[in-house]
Amino acid sequence: MTPLRLLLPLAALLTLGSAQRDPDAPLPGLWETSFTFVSIDGPGANPRRVAAVKQYFSTPQVARNCRDQAPPRVGEVRGSGGCTVTALRDSGPNVDREMTCRPPGVRGSSRVTSIGTQAPTRYDYQVATSHLDEAGDLVYTLTVREQGVRVGDCTPS
Repeated sequence: MTPLRLLLPLAALLTLGSAQRDPDAPLPGLWETSFTFVSIDGPGANPRRVAAVKQYFSTPQVARNCRDQAPPRVGEVRGSGGCTVTALRDSGPNVDREMTCRPPGVRGSSRVTSIGTQAPTRYDYQVATSHLDEAGDLVYTLTVREQGVRVGDCTPS
């Protein structure tokens, strides 16, 4: 699995914070998000995979995208990675969320937890993506720090 494919579940998480009525939720608009490596461990975290992930994250990965989705609901499918929201335990500025992902064409599944803080123009999450084999056993868990800053409005296309 390429390091870029490791970020597919994270892309779905980018859409999880835009609530219109929650005063602590990130606002819709153009966001710059950085992903910084924290750790990778588990029985499938062989030295070659660990080295590849560390190399990929040798500098923070940065993305810009427009966020405008409604707030998440348990049971809702989000993102192109076939992710279903399985738990929401947000409280004010504190975020605690979980999704299960079964991306098309990928064997096994992923469980993604996101814990951190949010505000209308910024957020800071610790995101742990646990990759499971077809039997549901842990292969490895990749943990990254995801930080977002609202940088403006989205231009209509």
